[in-house]
Amino acid sequence: MKALISILILLMLMPVAVQAGNGNGGGGGNGGPTNGDVYGDSVYLLRDENGVPILVNGCIRPLGADGKVLALNADLDPDTGDPITPDAIESDDYDSVCEADDMQLMSVNSSRITLAADAEDEDELEACDPIKNCIESVVETDLGRLSLLKSPDRVLDRQFDEVIKNLSTGGVIWFDFGGRFVVGSSTFDSPLSNMVLFREYLIWSELIDPLTDESVFDPDQWGLDNEYPYDFLTAAALALGAGADKEGGGLDAEIAIRTGEILGLPVLTEVLDTHSLHYEGKEFRFLDFSDFAYTREKIFKGNVCYDRYDTTGGAWVRESKSILDAVFGEDPDNVMEFTNIAGFALAADDARRVIVFTHDNEMWFADSIFEFTAMDTLDWTENICPPLN
Repeated sequence: MKALISILILLMLMPVAVQAGNGNGGGGGNGGPTNGDVYGDSVYLLRDENGVPILVNGCIRPLGADGKVLALNADLDPDTGDPITPDAIESDDYDSVCEADDMQLMSVNSSRITLAADAEDEDELEACDPIKNCIESVVETDLGRLSLLKSPDRVLDRQFDEVIKNLSTGGVIWFDFGGRFVVGSSTFDSPLSNMVLFREYLIWSELIDPLTDESVFDPDQWGLDNEYPYDFLTAAALALGAGADKEGGGLDAEIAIRTGEILGLPVLTEVLDTHSLHYEGKEFRFLDFSDFAYTREKIFKGNVCYDRYDTTGGAWVRESKSILDAVFGEDPDNVMEFTNIAGFALAADDARRVIVFTHDNEMWFADSIFEFTAMDTLDWTENICPPLN
């Protein structure tokens, strides 16, 4: 296991060449000469609010399953081998022994502890490797279906060409209540289609036809006030949620960051600002989410009419609720504003949850995103959401 973790850590030092996309609207690639994959694409890290890894004792810090910062060899007293809690980490957030059954941190005696970046002897310890008892506590990032973004550029570009074709049919363009494109009556429910939309939004902050080098949208096509209803970072988050696995643990900030890195972001972005991190003699760049803000009630403000099976009564019942109540319940997060990478990740996961809701229930009506049909009107009761019986 230690060898595996060491390999993962070494991956961050391996630059990956940027592949050319198909022009505007078709940027791709899997990494960059100054971006690289910090800890590969598989380990949760301690990050700041923009997603930039935080260095403590000169090391990028992996996290355990409980979110605590794991102890590294750099946190050991080189003379005694005893753990030293880094001053920059609150003690409650720091796991010095990783809940080991025995409290013996090292199997080698103190005279053999050597923290050398270029160590070749297997008895020598890499400073930024986890200590022995923490190796198995490192948490891998499960990208699930989003790993399709590792596909060759030609695969993603071909899918984007299909998206452009579908958006250019002349049908009215709007959005379903999960934020997915709908052209006429056809919903963009393909996960890969939404993944390439995520890619284009973050690279260009627009959807550009690679053949004409122009926006694919005719303003007269829009079904929502003839304008794009939200900023492209929000659009990227909703597309990410639509492309992700609908079941499982959901989306978080680490997954959101890793999916961008797979695409070669932020090296490839033409619009968005970036932050830099200098580590091990290399520069790593991260997208700037400092201006991003997300509130559930502003995005998912409509209503739904659906049937669900009541296991207690043994019968189907029809419900008419706001999307906030139906999907998110009485969660206080419904009215709170979330910012930075945490807000971006929450918007993506909320879109995923809304789509899951459509899979789990028999849907009769749902307001399009940003639209609102008052439930206390006679029209709603009699025509949009009539009683089940």
